[in-house]
Amino acid sequence: MRAGGYGDGFGLVTLLSGELNVFTPAAARGIVLAAREALLPEGAFVLEVHTEDYVRKLGEGAPQWSAQKRGLFWDSPHLLLRERAWIPESRASVERFLVIDAATAAVECHSITTQAYSESEYDSILGEAGYSKTQMVASLQGDDGHAEDGLFVLVARP
Repeated sequence: MRAGGYGDGFGLVTLLSGELNVFTPAAARGIVLAAREALLPEGAFVLEVHTEDYVRKLGEGAPQWSAQKRGLFWDSPHLLLRERAWIPESRASVERFLVIDAATAAVECHSITTQAYSESEYDSILGEAGYSKTQMVASLQGDDGHAEDGLFVLVARP
């Protein structure tokens, strides 16, 4: 995604489920610009992004553990340990997942960083990339009743 080169002539580009938030601010700017370059002048870029508050709470969450039959990180029984941290200097949450195989005690570590942005920062990133109009919507269904926790939608137009 960071390499761009999405093509051109598209009427719609989407980036959903808060995926923009997992990139560094510099990479996020590049992705938003590449999406703009792929759009027709009358096109739309639909982003589903995380709220700043959600990202902070994600990082402030308590450690957790669970026994799993299989899951995202391992196809066989394992123990999953999850640690979280909020890094105020960079306004990012970090989650680390330690996976311990039940049969062999082999250990793997996976991590993810989620960047927090304010609404004005989202507007700035989009404006820098050449979007002139941005509309905020509570959810992909267009109303507060269907908004997924911690996500909202931005519809940006060139």
